[in-house]
Amino acid sequence: MKIIKYVKLKNNRYKLFLDDNSDIVLYDNVILNNNLLITKKIDNLKAILEENNTYEIYFTALKYLNKKMRSKSELEKYLLKSYDNTLVMDVIKRLDNEGYLNEEVYVSSYINDQINLTYKGINKIRNELTTLGIEPKLINDKLDLIDNDIWKSRINKVISKKIKSNKNDSNIKFKDKLTYYLINLGYDKSLINECLTDIVFDEEDALTKQFNKYYNKLSKKYKDKELELHLITKLMAQGFNYNKIKNKIEKIQV
Repeated sequence: MKIIKYVKLKNNRYKLFLDDNSDIVLYDNVILNNNLLITKKIDNLKAILEENNTYEIYFTALKYLNKKMRSKSELEKYLLKSYDNTLVMDVIKRLDNEGYLNEEVYVSSYINDQINLTYKGINKIRNELTTLGIEPKLINDKLDLIDNDIWKSRINKVISKKIKSNKNDSNIKFKDKLTYYLINLGYDKSLINECLTDIVFDEEDALTKQFNKYYNKLSKKYKDKELELHLITKLMAQGFNYNKIKNKIEKIQV
């Protein structure tokens, strides 16, 4: 099959017009590797196209990796959506040999990004890396390098942020909700409890708000002792102190 003409395209590719009125697009590496500029003919089109496809996968992978670092598993899943398994594995092996897929560097970078850019805890980061196909030993080795004080500092930042936005909850309910929230973020419960032990904030505004809400609702149905009992029951269920609730009731009764 003779090559009649070459037309240069973008991204290091050429369109080759053949003597059977067909045309193909090849990467310049394929053209040079097979001396097509000199021979001006193609003897084994199938082999040429397979080699070209390998280069296409390779450059697609590089473009994907240039956006941000990826794990081998992540890259494999991305490429297998569009390309043959055997060729994908060959390309991944080549990229690994060329240093584009250093899992150790990837894990370190991933952990640092999560610490600097998110509030995720150690367990969530570990689970995400596991999902990305990273070996558990490598994950644990890297996470073990992170001092416990760093995780505690992050927990305390979340606590401070949540305290500022809390308008309705008692200390008890606030701590319960915050514990659940932090566990979902991936922090160990023992570390959460350690950080929450000495946390106490002024819940007076929250108690006043909740008291008024329940009083306005319950006073339409109940009076005197019955109203008082329902108010105490509702507010204690929210974690508010019995004596503080009684004090609110006494102020209304005066």
